[in-house]
Amino acid sequence: MTKTIRVGLCLCLVLVSRSLIAQEGEKSAPATRPKTYGVDQLSYYRIAASEFTPLDTAHGEVYTDVGYTNFGVFQRYSSGGLGIFVASPHLPSGAVVSYFELDSCDEDPVNDVVAYLSQCDILGHCNGLIGMQSVNNAIPCGFTSLDVSSNGLQVDNYRNQLTITVITQSGTSNTRFAGVILGYKLQVSPPPLFADFNDVPTDHPYFQFIEALSNSGITAGCGNGDYCPDRAITRGEMAVFLAKALGLQWP
Repeated sequence: MTKTIRVGLCLCLVLVSRSLIAQEGEKSAPATRPKTYGVDQLSYYRIAASEFTPLDTAHGEVYTDVGYTNFGVFQRYSSGGLGIFVASPHLPSGAVVSYFELDSCDEDPVNDVVAYLSQCDILGHCNGLIGMQSVNNAIPCGFTSLDVSSNGLQVDNYRNQLTITVITQSGTSNTRFAGVILGYKLQVSPPPLFADFNDVPTDHPYFQFIEALSNSGITAGCGNGDYCPDRAITRGEMAVFLAKALGLQWP
């Protein structure tokens, strides 16, 4: 009986110590949160394979997903020859696209997975194709990426749209993809040609930023056509600035 009690106590102590170690590990693990603010932070937007639809099924194109036969894995490919898939990302207006990534599996020695990024007008006429592809089985499952910061792709959801095309060439699961990632940066609006405030001329060092605040409806200045850039603000005025800038709401 004594031996049984001792064994039971030992097991309890082992379980408790393991629990404490696990909890300690959870506490020490750094929290990673996406940052979707600021003009220097690169934010990422993922378009999963499930969001891509076939461009044309009228010519016998069919597609399927790895998850259909292997539950827990979601990768899309064409099972009827060359497959062309399209999706439209939804990024904030004014953002500048600077990163383009294709996550795919290429297990074919000849055929590849190809991705294109293009900017289209409101009627769907596209130009400026930016393309990349997997390299003939060089990386069976992984990613291919491009720095597109020099291409000048600025999001304007009123005047244009971005379109992503992914092509799986083999017609089998040997060329398949899991999704695409776009990286973008926010930016402050460019300065206008004329000043809205008497005391903030176009050559003022803070002209662009003050005009951005004004045109966003965050501030109307201090009155009489002035902004008073050197005047200290109160806590109340700061609350107005922050609440309007962030669109804060009270439920």
